[in-house]
Amino acid sequence: MVRKDLIERNRNIALIGITIALIIVLQALAEVIQLFGLQISLALGLIPVLVISQLKGWKIGAICGLAFGIVSMSIAAIRYSAVPVFRNAINPLVSVMPRILVGIVTGALASTFSKLSLKWKERGKYKLFTRKYFLSAVATLAGVLTNTIGFLGMFFVFSADQSVGGYTVNIAYIFGMIVAINTVVEAISYVVLVPAITESLRVTKFFSPSTDKKQTTYNPEDSSITNQEINSDKQNENQVTIETKTPFEE
Repeated sequence: MVRKDLIERNRNIALIGITIALIIVLQALAEVIQLFGLQISLALGLIPVLVISQLKGWKIGAICGLAFGIVSMSIAAIRYSAVPVFRNAINPLVSVMPRILVGIVTGALASTFSKLSLKWKERGKYKLFTRKYFLSAVATLAGVLTNTIGFLGMFFVFSADQSVGGYTVNIAYIFGMIVAINTVVEAISYVVLVPAITESLRVTKFFSPSTDKKQTTYNPEDSSITNQEINSDKQNENQVTIETKTPFEE
């Protein structure tokens, strides 16, 4: 394997590990906040998935989306005893598959939008701030909607006509209790927050390929050759100096 490819692979592995750790911490934080009386359930673990998908593409985004889905499914398994309807969220089709799609959709759109941004730049359309933040915001919104439609759609398929907290799971419950509150809050806050995080990280050395320094290998033979050339040049200079001296200078 080429050294450059090996470095890139190790870097991606480290990124995935860091992102998964952030997903776990943020989603656990969201559950703790809800225990203190917050009436909405925010998918804070979705933020790292949206960010990494835009920075590293849909493949790594899908892997991190898978991790988020597993975390979500694990939380549903823990809460199942208190809220029986959560047993439907233990289904991978409900908790895992939509989150994988979030990484794929967001990453694919970000890649397409980067090409569109270059075309706009060539044509002199829009300022740099407008191009980057607007396109990132659109990709973020698409990811949030993919998560909402995928999760709630599959949840409704498996939970229709069941009761949760005194309410019956139906279309009115889905749109009135979840979409109208959770989705709106997530869409507005994430569309503002995620592009700012993404563009701040994009210009760092870790994510910007333009800042990577070229690495050269040290070869002792090359060093010895260089030293020989330097010594020979010095001898030639001394010979020229001696030959150009006149009797008066001696």
